[in-house]
Amino acid sequence: MTTEDTTTRWNTIATELLKGRTITDVFYMNATEAEDLGWDSRALVIQFDDGSQLIPQMDDEGNDAGALIWANPTRSQILPVLS
Repeated sequence: MTTEDTTTRWNTIATELLKGRTITDVFYMNATEAEDLGWDSRALVIQFDDGSQLIPQMDDEGNDAGALIWANPTRSQILPVLS
């Protein structure tokens, strides 16, 4: 599979999962939820209208929470992981 094919595949998957969703809640997971995942840090959780959630993680293996960056043309903000 070429890099272009891989990008197209993941763009399609991300679009199917996220496009048109409405964010209904944003919160940091609690310590028990992080512990249940084997994480030392508490990630920001973005919840959507269909009950799905977007949770950043450190790597593909899910070893720990990961930071997000929010950006628009005039400003950016890091949304950090919490210990």
